[in-house]
Amino acid sequence: MKKWLWMGIVVIIVILGTLFAISFNNTSKQINEFVSFRDYIDNEYTPLFKTINTHLDQSAEKIGDQDFSTWYLVENGLGENQEIQKELENIEDKIINKDVKYADTLDYKKNILNQIKILEDCIETLNIHSTAYTLEEIQILDYSLSEDIKNLRSNIDETHKILDKYYD
Repeated sequence: MKKWLWMGIVVIIVILGTLFAISFNNTSKQINEFVSFRDYIDNEYTPLFKTINTHLDQSAEKIGDQDFSTWYLVENGLGENQEIQKELENIEDKIINKDVKYADTLDYKKNILNQIKILEDCIETLNIHSTAYTLEEIQILDYSLSEDIKNLRSNIDETHKILDKYYD
């Protein structure tokens, strides 16, 4: 009887150890995938994000000076916008094609893709209002761009919540 009891205990310990090892391995894979994808985003997307941020700051400054159309049409704001649009499309395709399978990494990927969509909206807002000359047109541009940037800030807050799970 003691022999069967000890064998039962050993079997339970082996089963629990196996479950723990499988769980640990799965968690390790999830962390590695997330960190790897974050590194990919840092290398591929973040420099473009910084460039866009600078471009949007310039746009906002020119809107505030009521000199937006001149800057946009004459001083190469339009050319920068077109280059940014191409780069956004390229990075979006790369991120879409990046294979990830764990929930947190998928959430992060969706968040970054949503962020890219919002940035595309910002750039499109600048395109739509490129000939804003009157005070009313400039106010509409300012309001539209402000709303896009508000959405972007909200998305960035969500990004930070996702990243906080892995980086305290």
